[in-house]
Amino acid sequence: GDVNNLQVAPPQPCHPGESKTIDAVWHYDIHQQQIQRLICLKSLEGGARGQVSGRFMYSMSVYDMHIENDILTILDAQGAQTTSNAGETRHRGVELSAGAMITHDLRLDAVYSTSKQNYVEWVIPVAGQNVSYAGKTIETAPHTLANLLLSYSPNVLNGGRFAVEWSKTGEYYGDPENT
Repeated sequence: GDVNNLQVAPPQPCHPGESKTIDAVWHYDIHQQQIQRLICLKSLEGGARGQVSGRFMYSMSVYDMHIENDILTILDAQGAQTTSNAGETRHRGVELSAGAMITHDLRLDAVYSTSKQNYVEWVIPVAGQNVSYAGKTIETAPHTLANLLLSYSPNVLNGGRFAVEWSKTGEYYGDPENT
């Protein structure tokens, strides 16, 4: 979306009286709509990366992120899009990548990620009634992504390359009902 105004505040508690600080608190003004509640993001991430003999590179990362008052685009009963604060979402995943120089000119890279992205608490009005999507998978969030890239970079191309790529996007839901 088009972000008209983004203000990043210093870390502060997510809730009054809470002693922990958060990673980020943001206030948005999106599409001229004022969204009053602050986004509260708590994230834990870790990983490792390295090289073996200068020919093989690898990396792995894991993350677990909770977002309160997330900003989501929803469709109202008339089918019009509106932007609103949501309740709480959780995003967890693992990302793996590896690359190898097969020869001086030929390289193979592979990337794989798997994630679970769920509504922890999300209630919106649908046809005049409040509907909870708590426990549902966030729509349009694929469970897996994968990619292979084979590249050929002969010296005659002065840094240029030829490449063949394969990508796979896993299955995902197209609506918050997960139908």
